[in-house]
Amino acid sequence: MFSGLIAIFAAWSRAQKYRLLHLLGWSLWIETAIAILLFDGWMYLWHRANHLIPVLSRFHRMHHTDREMDVTTAARFHASELILSSVLRLAIVPLLRLNLWQVVLYEVILLAVMPKKTAGESGYFWT
Repeated sequence: MFSGLIAIFAAWSRAQKYRLLHLLGWSLWIETAIAILLFDGWMYLWHRANHLIPVLSRFHRMHHTDREMDVTTAARFHASELILSSVLRLAIVPLLRLNLWQVVLYEVILLAVMPKKTAGESGYFWT
């Protein structure tokens, strides 16, 4: 559901005349790099808020219930946290004037740098 809404919000934001990063007049690739860094900064602040704000921390605690971190840990979230996070993302996408492909690129980069552990390994590696 939220993937479709993000696509709609991304299309709408591209059609608007005044957009935050567009006002700087930089090339698409520089704008994309800055947008991804700002989007990631937002996601970091959101994650910190989930640790610091008690009501959010109660939902986020589910993410930390694994006894041993593995590839499933990154997907373990409380439904309320996912919904709230997705709603807040809907505000960030048009603010930064992100294209859908830029959001997808961010997600691909995020998946590429997440720590992963394969069965039988004792350490983590960055892929």
